[in-house]
Amino acid sequence: MNQLTPATVLELWEAGLARTPAARADLLLASARADRRDDDPSEELADWPVGRRDRALLEHFCPPRAVLDAVADCPACGSSLDVAVDPRALRAHSSADAVTVEVGEDQVVVRAVTVGDLRSMPVDGSPETLRSALLERCVVRATRAGKQISPRELPAATVDRIESTLDELDPAGDLEVVLTCGDCGETWAESLDPVRFAWAALETSARRLATDVHTLARAYGWTEHDILAMSEFRRHLYLSAVEP
Repeated sequence: MNQLTPATVLELWEAGLARTPAARADLLLASARADRRDDDPSEELADWPVGRRDRALLEHFCPPRAVLDAVADCPACGSSLDVAVDPRALRAHSSADAVTVEVGEDQVVVRAVTVGDLRSMPVDGSPETLRSALLERCVVRATRAGKQISPRELPAATVDRIESTLDELDPAGDLEVVLTCGDCGETWAESLDPVRFAWAALETSARRLATDVHTLARAYGWTEHDILAMSEFRRHLYLSAVEP
């Protein structure tokens, strides 16, 4: 988990337990960014395209050459598939640049979905509500026959084109893997959630550390602070002497 100290891992886990997925992403991203030397500290995280956020989380919380394990259900027959994905083999390009979409008399300037957009979404909103809210935020300007209009006035065909354009602007913001069911042969695309993978990696590490602290504190009477301050080598050395 890159440069995170054992104490920081436990603190992040505790701080994120009661948060929504978007809030967890912000928490993890702030931690990941603190360790990245190539980031401009004056750059607002809210302005990052979602794909950039997701790549940063995967790179920071998933070890090099790691394979992400997941389970997917076939939409045709319901069979469960074990899926192994290399996160670095997924599409990585993203752009914050605005582009113009033209459909008939509609001319719409749009930009990629950002971290700030996701932060603004209502927690309990319906899919349609979230879709409309994102559309209004990502449309920089919309006109019909030269006259400015509201994004809400755009017809379905234009909205569909806009959504396709948003996917093209930030393909890493919607990571997909193509799966084939071994039982029925159905093929489909499954979306991956980098935030969930990053949180699962953090939680696994935190639970392992908590177990280490419990074992060593019970055996030697050491405090949590002392145990977490040890190097990983020394901690495992003492654990090997305690555990059968």
